[in-house]
Amino acid sequence: MNVNYLKCPYCNKKLKTITATHLKLHNKKIQDLRIEFPSQQIICENTKRKIDGNSKGPKKRKSIEYINNYLSEKQINYKLISKRYLNSFSLLKWKCELGHIFLMTWTSFQQGTRCPICFGTPKKNIEDIKIFLSSMAYVWISNEYKNIYSKLKVRCPNGHVSEIRFDQLQAGHKCHECHNEWKKIYFSGEGNPNWRGGLSYEPYCNNWTQEYKKYIKQRDGYKCLNPCCNSLNNKNLVVHHIDYRKKNCDQYNLITICNTCNTQANFNRNWYKAWYNAIIYRRYLS
Repeated sequence: MNVNYLKCPYCNKKLKTITATHLKLHNKKIQDLRIEFPSQQIICENTKRKIDGNSKGPKKRKSIEYINNYLSEKQINYKLISKRYLNSFSLLKWKCELGHIFLMTWTSFQQGTRCPICFGTPKKNIEDIKIFLSSMAYVWISNEYKNIYSKLKVRCPNGHVSEIRFDQLQAGHKCHECHNEWKKIYFSGEGNPNWRGGLSYEPYCNNWTQEYKKYIKQRDGYKCLNPCCNSLNNKNLVVHHIDYRKKNCDQYNLITICNTCNTQANFNRNWYKAWYNAIIYRRYLS
């Protein structure tokens, strides 16, 4: 559609609408424009029709004939098999140049999407899945498959029976029991990167009571003292040992933080130790 643009009388720039923001560039206002140029239009005819709702006229409904004409005009070698058209979001049956039949909406097709087999990732069939599972020494118990997100019932080389998605197997995941055994070996005890020689198993000091913890929380105002806390829910408060020694229950070695900050403090312990020591020093000792 040809749009008849307006020209700004001050700079001759083509505009659809002469706005107050544009007039600010010339230190002018709408009132100044109307006084200096009484015959100047503010909105072009096309924009005015859009505001009035008459820019496109009556809406034309698409049809099978319209889509076939579109394919012939654009010289697209696709064939529309469906004989009924409901709307642009209803699924239609198509046939590509290589004979692949697929379902796609008219909106997706018009936006440039084409045959998912030719231009996308083809859907896995049962034979492909069996070959992949056999390469991992997995046995497929149930031969039911819908898509890569459906769970497959498999038996691993260790005899564990579990349900796992095909995309997870492709990503290198194992069955749940094998994964748990792997975590016990490499992420528990000395295999854990946060292992500190078993300090978490040490007993607390004799002063570590509910009354003492309540006193620390009351001293800190029943709030998380970490100024960088991003947790929206600070109701789950805990008393944290700054030097990570359970037997050191000195009140200046204890600080009230939320459960989220307490979990984060298990990583990069030297930094958090200096951070919380500085907070306690500025708050109570300086």
